[in-house]
Amino acid sequence: MMDKTRDNTKALFCMSDEEYLEFKDDKSKWLFYQEKLPNEIRLLCMDVALIESAKNDNTAYWIIRLIPSDGKYKKIVAYGESLHGINSLIQAKRSKQLFYELQCDYFIIDTQGNGMGVYDACTTETYDEYRGETYPAWTVINYDDVKMTNRTISQNAVPLIYSVKTPPQLKSEMFINMKNILSTCDVSLLVESQEAIEYLNKYYKYFKIDDSELKTRLLNPYTQTNMLINEAINLDQVPAGGYTNLKEKSGRRKDRVMSLAYGLYYAKLLERDYANTNNNFGILDYIQYA
Repeated sequence: MMDKTRDNTKALFCMSDEEYLEFKDDKSKWLFYQEKLPNEIRLLCMDVALIESAKNDNTAYWIIRLIPSDGKYKKIVAYGESLHGINSLIQAKRSKQLFYELQCDYFIIDTQGNGMGVYDACTTETYDEYRGETYPAWTVINYDDVKMTNRTISQNAVPLIYSVKTPPQLKSEMFINMKNILSTCDVSLLVESQEAIEYLNKYYKYFKIDDSELKTRLLNPYTQTNMLINEAINLDQVPAGGYTNLKEKSGRRKDRVMSLAYGLYYAKLLERDYANTNNNFGILDYIQYA
């Protein structure tokens, strides 16, 4: 099912600390910069893991681009990254690095379990000693999550976090939403690694790059997408109290799938509001000029 959606070659790429310091005043001068389009929305999605063990999940990030098109959003999964066995303070810092460097608008995170510590760390200012930046404190945009509102440390926190809670009913709804989006090809995933290398060779002369770290970093979003596909293949859909749940096979993970499910669910909410706004405008416009 996911293979049908793999038609996107243009990944977002992240900078090293050195590159960020060199280009932070004008990122467009960086060779691998991908311009943010007018009215585009970018979602940074995160599924959190903290324990360092081969048997435990990774922390998984995705960035989903939402581009207005015919009253809907064109959904493009343009960047992926994973971390393993890193504490909540470091994860909060990395979240803010990605968010501001790649011009994101909302941060979607599971605020249960391990995600609680990352959320707490995000709700106060974060100093990035490597990039010389102090990132602002964040808080929730879904204020009905009173527990997370009350946990916010800074009074001046910027509301941009969508706090995800996953009781069985909502988790089931997220999985069904993701399945529907994938089955209707209503999302675009990055192509597989070999096709990506052909693209990178054509536009960036990838074969001439001597820096092995940079080459790995450029290929990583595509590699993460391959891993996402493999994760999804190795998940079983199981009934759970009348709802749908996804169960990983022994020794497998589902962190990338979960992170994507969170992001696509919030994309659905934004798309619904966007469609309603357009419809309301149409009605008012008709009344005004009728």
